[in-house]
Amino acid sequence: MSSSLRCGICLVYSSFKEGDYFLTTPCGHIFHFECFRERIYRVPHNGVCTCPACKRKIHLSRAVKLEGISPADPSVSSKLASLKFIIIGDSGVGKTGLLLQYARGVFPQQHSSTVGCDLTFDHLEKWITMVKENSPADVHMILIGNKFDLRRVREVTPDKGKALASELGINFLETSAKEATNVEAAFRALTASTLDSLQQAGKIDALKLIESERRANSSDVTCTC
Repeated sequence: MSSSLRCGICLVYSSFKEGDYFLTTPCGHIFHFECFRERIYRVPHNGVCTCPACKRKIHLSRAVKLEGISPADPSVSSKLASLKFIIIGDSGVGKTGLLLQYARGVFPQQHSSTVGCDLTFDHLEKWITMVKENSPADVHMILIGNKFDLRRVREVTPDKGKALASELGINFLETSAKEATNVEAAFRALTASTLDSLQQAGKIDALKLIESERRANSSDVTCTC
């Protein structure tokens, strides 16, 4: 969540069209409903259209209303929490790929061939120590096992990842930046836990995360946490 939240088509927060609301697509982009409807006014009978932002093929049934935030109330944008996330790990584990897939819905093909010793958790203790030494005590983390698309040559089992995350008291997800598997789910899970902590500490107002809950219950989200 950020105070820079805006429609991906008209590029502003507010909408003066009666009954308008924000919706989010399966690829993670946010639009005013009215802007989205005008852009995809010709939709095939199968309900498949192209996302106005990333041009990915999406099904209209997967576009979900974003509850708790109204484009008709511009004062809400000033109340949203601004969060900073940092992706750390060894070179070649897919940090850039994760970020680009989440932010732009694209995957840099030149990074897809980097495999090898980076698929182990050998250096994880070093990164965890670095986070604890340079971050607030209540910092939230999530452990990501990336390159799930290369699972046939995996060196770390899901059970090992879960066990290690459990020891650290954090969530664990296997992702694939190349196939966009669980990328958005990872960021949303971290966002939800951070917002929940801030809310319990009285630092932000309650915010409904209905859209995230619906996405988490979707059949094509393969959460391993």
